[in-house]
Amino acid sequence: MKRISILEGKNQFSRVVADAANGEPQIITKNGKETAVVISIDEYRRMSNSGKNFVEFMLDNPFRKYGI
Repeated sequence: MKRISILEGKNQFSRVVADAANGEPQIITKNGKETAVVISIDEYRRMSNSGKNFVEFMLDNPFRKYGI
């Protein structure tokens, strides 16, 4: 993963998006602190699509049996 400052990301936004689209996530830093990540839409969908809605996700919580 590449780390770039928010200023560099702003100045080179097209390259940041192109690199992310090509499978290279971009960590954006602000004042030296990691703040955001730019990833491809395919990676986002893979990570966010569990096939369950929020209620199903919460009901499937393995810690539910402990009252958590």
